[in-house]
Amino acid sequence: MKKNKLMRIASVLLVATLLSTSVISGTFAKYVTTDEAQDAARVAKFGVVASVIGDLYGQTYLASDNDEMSEWGLHTPTVSINSTTEGDVVAPGTKNTKGMNFAITGAPEVSTAVHFDYTEDGAGKDNHPSTITLGNYSFGVLTEYRGSKSDDIKNDFFIAVENGSTIGTDILSFRQITDSDTFASVKDLKWYDIKDKNAANGSQYQPMVYSWTLHAAGSTLGTGMHGVGQSGQGDGNIFAAYSAISGIFEGATFDPNASNAISANLTWAWEFGDKWKDEEATENYTNEDKMDTILGDMIALASSDSSPDYYIVVLNATTTNYDLVKYKSVACFEGYANFVTVAYDAKAEYNGPAFINKNGIVLNTNTLAVLTEFFGARIIVEQVD
Repeated sequence: MKKNKLMRIASVLLVATLLSTSVISGTFAKYVTTDEAQDAARVAKFGVVASVIGDLYGQTYLASDNDEMSEWGLHTPTVSINSTTEGDVVAPGTKNTKGMNFAITGAPEVSTAVHFDYTEDGAGKDNHPSTITLGNYSFGVLTEYRGSKSDDIKNDFFIAVENGSTIGTDILSFRQITDSDTFASVKDLKWYDIKDKNAANGSQYQPMVYSWTLHAAGSTLGTGMHGVGQSGQGDGNIFAAYSAISGIFEGATFDPNASNAISANLTWAWEFGDKWKDEEATENYTNEDKMDTILGDMIALASSDSSPDYYIVVLNATTTNYDLVKYKSVACFEGYANFVTVAYDAKAEYNGPAFINKNGIVLNTNTLAVLTEFFGARIIVEQVD
């Protein structure tokens, strides 16, 4: 009996042990699967440098065989041209052989596109290039004659047509004294002598000659030098230079890791007339020299607040009188920010802008001359899809 009881207790313990084992087994045995990943990245390289370096114009130029732009200093005291105002100047016989350099460099790891554009003013309005231009007109310089007057010489001189003989805002033109004028009728008037008359050129005169060299991918794409003084209408201005340089930058695209290497150099010269280069020439005063003189006298008058000692006049083809030239600051081109100084006929109502087409070839009908040289450009390199 006792033995049976022990057997029953043992059986119960065995069942309990088995049940316990099942429970524990269910806790530590299950299906398991796993996976994992990680990554790191850096910013893709851009590293493109766009640069426009150098000054085209200066305040001073060294007096030498090469009147190149240079800062005045203690060891370079001899200066052929020294601007008296806070502005750069250009003049006959000056040049800049170092010029302005344009470049982009780098090999970015993204696709890029290049843009070449005008500079902007503070309001985001473009500045338009401008070049010094003398229109296709005959000009002269009038100065008061202070010598002895006589009937024999009166026909060599001019008198004011309006407002008697007093130069002022009412004077608009001058006429030559003729045989029909008695000496008695003109002897008490102011007589004016005319000099530095230039012949109408047949085309507008743009004396600044620009040269450029273009490079891409380590090779020279081309060079240019356009417009030699009066023979270069539409050919020898800064607009042709801008177009050539823009042509290799604007719209250029590069694939990732490709070298973004494009560059250009722009220089200029305002040459003396050809006869000045010939030491044996007996007459060194050319029509180009006369036109250069007119331009220089114009800007002197336009920049002065005092009463002038001379007057620039332009031949009136209809009356054969000489009309007074006046000066004004106007927009270079319609819709653009920068202003330029122009000369215009005092008898005409001036309506700007200075140029009426973008390449600077055609002057406004009322523009006799443009006295401002201006060039500005910016390079933009941007990532594209």
